[in-house]
Amino acid sequence: MGLDVVRCEVLKNPAAPWLLRFFGGRHVLRFHNGFEFAVDPSTRILGEKLITLAYEGATYRSTGPDDGFTWLVNRSRGEIVTPSGLRFSLESLHPLIFAETFLYDIHFCGFHLGRQLVVDVGSNVGDTPLYFAQQGARVVGYEPDPDNFRMLSDNVQRNPTLAGQIQLHPEPVGEDGEVTFFSGQGGSSGVYAGKGTGRKVRSVSLKTVLARAGAEDAYLLKADCKGAEFQLVRQSELAAFRYLQIEYTADVVGQHPATLLAELRQRGFSRIRLYKHNYGAYPLTQHGTVFALRDDVEVDPTGSP
Repeated sequence: MGLDVVRCEVLKNPAAPWLLRFFGGRHVLRFHNGFEFAVDPSTRILGEKLITLAYEGATYRSTGPDDGFTWLVNRSRGEIVTPSGLRFSLESLHPLIFAETFLYDIHFCGFHLGRQLVVDVGSNVGDTPLYFAQQGARVVGYEPDPDNFRMLSDNVQRNPTLAGQIQLHPEPVGEDGEVTFFSGQGGSSGVYAGKGTGRKVRSVSLKTVLARAGAEDAYLLKADCKGAEFQLVRQSELAAFRYLQIEYTADVVGQHPATLLAELRQRGFSRIRLYKHNYGAYPLTQHGTVFALRDDVEVDPTGSP
């Protein structure tokens, strides 16, 4: 879908971003629901992000009461607030990631997460740790990209009622030892990124993660670690989790998702759902998400415990 089509669907004045890009100046983006957002060359990228998220289904307001559906854009605080009340810096806004988490709701794993332990490998800028914490979970989040970790920490602090439920670590999760991590690629940073700023860092295993959390078992492992998931599924500690939600990137490590699924079954996860989590132009042989339940878990996480 071209940007011109997206702008026409979202804006009353779809030419405004085009005029800004080529002629500069100051323009007002007029969204179909009446929300207006002034942009100039310094805020052009933010304007494009708001347009993209609106195309995914978000509607905005700058004032007025919360109706449970619109996103509050607070320029004076540099914040965007989800319909459920989670606060994020405008700097950290990533339209596709936020759409996955808060519009497509791809991370849903049950209505009752009160004090359950969720291990979040690849916490990015905080969308998933805060999503799980808002549902009552105790979250241990790992995010090794320095820029992402800075925004992640800031976003957690912007939500003080939930911050006490979230523990953050700036390390990659894979195997215990030292690895070269490539940062500066936003959500694509990773050990296998092959571009960006490479630096030697300590990596930790699931055994270390659980020991730090002071737990022998956990409710959910959510992993988005750009290839390292093929290391995680070979570890015996995987069986400590009742549910798995693993986004895989098979092509970056020369693997096939069938290998991932075989490892899951060997570890006691035979109930598996494999699906595309966004509209990206990729085949499931390269990229997708696996949701799996451990064989001895009797309750479907979409129901009541």
